Amino acid sequence: MRNSFAAFALLTVVTVATVVTASAALAQDDMGDRRGFSGSLGFGVGSAGISCTPQCATDRQSGPAWTIRAGAHVASQLVVGLDATMFRTDIKSQAPVGKWTMTWLTLSALWYPNSDDDFFLKLGVGVAAVRADVPFPKSGVVGLNSSDFGAVIGVGKDFRLADLLALTAFGNVLFTPSSAATANGSSSGAKVSADMVHVGLALTIP
Repeated sequence: MRNSFAAFALLTVVTVATVVTASAALAQDDMGDRRGFSGSLGFGVGSAGISCTPQCATDRQSGPAWTIRAGAHVASQLVVGLDATMFRTDIKSQAPVGKWTMTWLTLSALWYPNSDDDFFLKLGVGVAAVRADVPFPKSGVVGLNSSDFGAVIGVGKDFRLADLLALTAFGNVLFTPSSAATANGSSSGAKVSADMVHVGLALTIP
């Protein structure tokens, strides 16, 4: 079921991106100036993983992920702003059904290497929070919470629909370091790190 959802979502992303690319190629080639406010709201598919010390028995999980960004151009080829990304999925292979929730809040920079192109590179640092029901070989499923430093690196491209509106195809990798986790408000004795690969589409004010 999870693999079917991921395949369908990925096919949807690829299909929409192809249609938009073709439409943009047929539309006018003039690009609007990059200045002032910039923001985006995006949706896509996330593939998330959790690593534990001591070792936990987890597989990567896929599910929906959202992102929102608000910022401003500090130069024609550089945007600085705040990003929030959230991933949530139910772990139906566990009994009872488990849940993973991951959130990143970062100060991010988007750099457009070529002033005549809407391709960009992304780098951001900030904080991250992880809530996960994780199975351990000896103690069973434990609900863990951790928060620590978080970071994101990524790439993307804006396909202009108008001077002040674009559909953006993006791919990001988000991660956290290994940090102490709590269970029911007390120390669990475990350390948890998380990562997520996030691909999707966003409506953007470039």
